[in-house]
Amino acid sequence: MSTTTTQPKTIRFRFPGLPLLVAAAVSVSACQIQYRHEVEAPGTPAVYTTSAGDFMRYDGYDQVAGDFEIASRDYAKPGSKTKIRLVGVVHIGEIEYYRQLQKDALDTSDVVLFEGVKFEGQEEEAPDLGGLYDAMGNLLGLGFQKDGIDYKAKNFVHCDVTVGPGDPLFQQVDPAQLRQAKQLLGPLSMAKGLMAGGGDVKRVEDGLKHGMCSMMMLQMSGMDEEEAKKKLAEQFGADPSDPRRRQAERAYEQMKKLGPMMPGMPEGLMKEILDRRNQYVVEQLAARLEADGDAREQTIAIFYGAAHMPGIEKDLLAWGYKPVQTTWYRAWRMNSHEAPIVAERLKGSGAPAPAAAAEARPEPSRPERQPRARRDREPRLY
Repeated sequence: MSTTTTQPKTIRFRFPGLPLLVAAAVSVSACQIQYRHEVEAPGTPAVYTTSAGDFMRYDGYDQVAGDFEIASRDYAKPGSKTKIRLVGVVHIGEIEYYRQLQKDALDTSDVVLFEGVKFEGQEEEAPDLGGLYDAMGNLLGLGFQKDGIDYKAKNFVHCDVTVGPGDPLFQQVDPAQLRQAKQLLGPLSMAKGLMAGGGDVKRVEDGLKHGMCSMMMLQMSGMDEEEAKKKLAEQFGADPSDPRRRQAERAYEQMKKLGPMMPGMPEGLMKEILDRRNQYVVEQLAARLEADGDAREQTIAIFYGAAHMPGIEKDLLAWGYKPVQTTWYRAWRMNSHEAPIVAERLKGSGAPAPAAAAEARPEPSRPERQPRARRDREPRLY
């Protein structure tokens, strides 16, 4: 099997644009967010904007919030009893989302190849990505992936690169800049009550999430940085003379120095964070498939961030695998606060099918939230 993984050009960044989050936060008072169920007639079908090779979708628009959904997709190959499952994920989301994803897609797999870059040597200099995700989650009213997923499950196998201080991937991410980003987000989280003006803090959080979703989808569809900045300013301050719009633009500019957080990921960073790691997990998968042969009946899941999935999928298709089922999970429920996490399942034909119960397996015990020091020793999620 060849493993010539390349990342499609439409994937322009890896992290959920931190500058967009900051700019949205300082301008959120200008955005009177509404929900789809408030402005649409009951039964109005969702119209989705998709991205990341159709592993991400969002049904919000203008100043109307929807639900941000991530896909898990199953693949089968004629003549083989092995099924491959690409389980996309976003690193900050609702804890209920992670628990449902584990029960539905991960616990029902025989093997789960999961991501997490290991940093060896000079541990005190390793990037504090978990701390940054925690800070972003606090601002958005969301949780961190590692607090909702049981990484000690018996079917979990770590499958990602290990790097040291001299490695290009290590050098691409500046720990000092990550700490600075975390410090910038802290005061914004504390100011959410002021942003709400004594009103609904959750609506403020949903307004921030809506702004992030809208911009992520646009940029991952190919919008360049200047276009994105203009769109952001228009979305959160329609009047060009509005000081809040200028404030958003200044915040965006100030955040440019946070290289790996920025939309429009530099080519070198994309090569290290996406292409190199995709190639690693694809090579490990190929080795397993070759060793097991086609007669072994099993499901092998790859559990990586959604932005990785288009490149990995390309190799599966080249090997003769075809998608047979896609399950959409509501990672951020803005419009549908009480709706089930599983949004829908689509068969290979594209026809919607009712959500079926996950394969019956014993419910594993879930870990308590781990102390910060313990999580710092674990592989970092990118």
